Amino acid sequence: MPIHSTQFQGFPKETFSFLSDLSSNNRKAWFDANKGRFRRVVEQSVQNFVAAMCTRLSHAFKDIEHLEGKVFRIHRDIRFSKDKTPYKTHVGIRFSEDASKNCAAPFFYVQLEAERLLFVTGQKEFEGDALDGYRAAVLDAETGRALETLVNKMRHTGAGLQGEQLQKVPRGYPADHARADLLRFKGLYIESSLPVTQQICGPECVQVCLKQFARGKPLHDWLKRL
Repeated sequence: MPIHSTQFQGFPKETFSFLSDLSSNNRKAWFDANKGRFRRVVEQSVQNFVAAMCTRLSHAFKDIEHLEGKVFRIHRDIRFSKDKTPYKTHVGIRFSEDASKNCAAPFFYVQLEAERLLFVTGQKEFEGDALDGYRAAVLDAETGRALETLVNKMRHTGAGLQGEQLQKVPRGYPADHARADLLRFKGLYIESSLPVTQQICGPECVQVCLKQFARGKPLHDWLKRL
């Protein structure tokens, strides 16, 4: 049966209670005993949210023709980690136009945690030619100034500019350039967060999330044009 966006009326409080309980009981035996609860209050709610959010984003942002929602597995990859706890204590959801590119294309991301929602908009990785294209766009008078302007605007609104950075300006690029700090980025995105409130647990949730993504939409658009 398809999931309709009208089914989503906000995350139940039990979604966040489960994540809080999981933080204190991060063991396979506990999770197995609570698997039915996980499927009911987390998995199903998240699926309904994804359907609703894909529809809302597509309607709000007319330039987006097709959007895919990816829910990341709750299981941690512990093969090469010293931390052997088996489960993540959050749920990550990514919305993008090309899911095959993972973090190497512009995306919208929301992370459900026990006490807050974390929002990320941008592109976490510039791969291969995309990195060269990004640096060329930073140096270009028109596109570089456009990026500088929108980054300054976002900083004034309290949105944190994030991204993996080199310690120095990459070799072959002018270290004294006016946008030298932007040349060091290997990915570029903004983060914001909201506490879990009655709005998140009610029918306003999708609209509240949309407003967070709208703050980062200018950066998303700039990256999309690379």
